[in-house]
Amino acid sequence: MGDLIRSQPVSYGQLIVPVNVAEETIELIGELGIVQFVDLNERELTFNRRFCNELKRCDELERKIRYFNEMITKEEERKDMNGLKFRRNGEFQSFEKESTENLELKLDSVEKDLKQTISDCTATENDLEKIEEGLLVSSNIDTLFENMDDVVIGGLKFVIGVIEKSKYDSVQRLIWRVSRGLVLIKSMDLTEGSTLRNFLVVYQGDDLGLKINKICQTSGVRVYTNIPVDPQQRREFVDEALSNKQQLTGIFEGSTKEKRELLKTIALQIEGWKDVIDRERMIFFTLNMFKVDRGTTLRGECWFPSEYLDTIVTKLSELDQNSMSPIFSPIQAPPKAIIPTYNKTNSFTQTFQDLTDSYGTPRYGEINTAWLNIVTFPFLFGIMFSDAGHDGYYLKWDLWQCIVVLYLMNFLDFQ
Repeated sequence: MGDLIRSQPVSYGQLIVPVNVAEETIELIGELGIVQFVDLNERELTFNRRFCNELKRCDELERKIRYFNEMITKEEERKDMNGLKFRRNGEFQSFEKESTENLELKLDSVEKDLKQTISDCTATENDLEKIEEGLLVSSNIDTLFENMDDVVIGGLKFVIGVIEKSKYDSVQRLIWRVSRGLVLIKSMDLTEGSTLRNFLVVYQGDDLGLKINKICQTSGVRVYTNIPVDPQQRREFVDEALSNKQQLTGIFEGSTKEKRELLKTIALQIEGWKDVIDRERMIFFTLNMFKVDRGTTLRGECWFPSEYLDTIVTKLSELDQNSMSPIFSPIQAPPKAIIPTYNKTNSFTQTFQDLTDSYGTPRYGEINTAWLNIVTFPFLFGIMFSDAGHDGYYLKWDLWQCIVVLYLMNFLDFQ
């Protein structure tokens, strides 16, 4: 209880570390979670700090992670996925810690492969949609050319196109004005209830044809010039289109399977990648607070609980003995420095301390009111529910959590 009543004594320390082991040193200290570094470069601009480029690399890696998440979500929302997900909540592959350089190379390769696979799928899907739309247009030819045998006999020229219904009226008026009314326009829905309009423009003269094609090109009209009017030739066109559709369907299914296998692999590893990036970002953010001495050594200053001095020194001794070891030692704190507050907690008291700190953290050396919350909580709990039934249920639930807490912690660590 004594540890809860008042914050712990805090000392000021200095860490001198060679550049070649700086990352490993900060990672080891960060695992303790008891050191608060002071920014010795607060007057320096961000882009003038030593590890500015490393933080930019972390930003680029995070951009790749966001892109992967976007592609995973987009694929999972497709109708043919039927609500399936690439991974269950909390499921991901564990892997060894890797450096930023290795992760950067890996993500570059994965992003390149994913973009190429998505590009292949998109191109094949667009070709399939164009073939299917062409088949629908060919089925409308007889209706569009109804009572227009003179078009074929007289050698008149024509354009067959497909456009969104919302754009059709404006395109029709534009063609009519450009041609000065010397065209014949017929249209119909591509299919019943479709949002697309299938139209036919009959004209005479190459100059007018160039103008009409230019209008279609700039208005987003998909023009079909390879669909024959003759019934026999059209049947041959349909047979060829169906054969191409069958081949492209097989290619598309293979590309889609390859894409989803790649996305599944990414989905299982992406949480681990994010952890590595977050870890590296925090390390470089901390190192940017250090002063650079003689180009090969970094000097940092920090606050730490006085009783943990030996713990910090022992932790730093875990570094490779073949390299230059960092030096950590207490020093005199700067005058008028604001001393941080450190309250010692455990797995039980941490929640009450967090609740207390959410209203305000006491100054260094002041009385900590978290113990009052612990003492008065049962009384307040009884006031909230005020019946033995609810108290009994919650008591059983709390006892069960206390019994299985170690199992749950091991399970979460494994996940």
